[in-house]
Amino acid sequence: MADSWLTKNDKNRNKDTVFKILLHIAESENNKKEIYDLNYKLLLDTHEINYFLKIKSLTAKEDWDKVFHQIEKESNLQMILGNIYQIEQKWDSLLNYALKSGFYGLNHYENDLKTYYPKEIALFYEKHIYEELTRQNPNRERYKELCRILRKIKKLGFSVRVTEIISDLKSKYSNRRALLEELDLV
Repeated sequence: MADSWLTKNDKNRNKDTVFKILLHIAESENNKKEIYDLNYKLLLDTHEINYFLKIKSLTAKEDWDKVFHQIEKESNLQMILGNIYQIEQKWDSLLNYALKSGFYGLNHYENDLKTYYPKEIALFYEKHIYEELTRQNPNRERYKELCRILRKIKKLGFSVRVTEIISDLKSKYSNRRALLEELDLV
């Protein structure tokens, strides 16, 4: 009903408002199918995690895997997929998502992942450090940030590897005084 009205009257404007009103009506009528469908549409349109949680609560446990994989395949949910993996405690999927998201993505999810994947995180951070140093000469603030990443690697349990990295960086970049000074502080 809402889809046909919206198609005729408006492309996107007011769509979420209409769906929310219809959801409220469906809830007051206890129309479970309509509640489910509207929550799904609102999840796709708004990317709000509360609609995901509502869909999960409306789905029978034996059907959840199928529904979850359907949600996971929705291309427009990529921006909240990490949060969904967190809720579902799908750590392998979260690691892959975070690694694909780059340094800031992994950094964002590190606390959830470090218990399960310290080695993978450390290797990613190490690669990031070397890549950053091959770019244009960074300034001292950038060196400080890279040294903070070295400290993170150390906290993950790889002190020996951090010592090796520092030694390698001092050798490769012996002409970068600011970098050498910051490395001495790690």
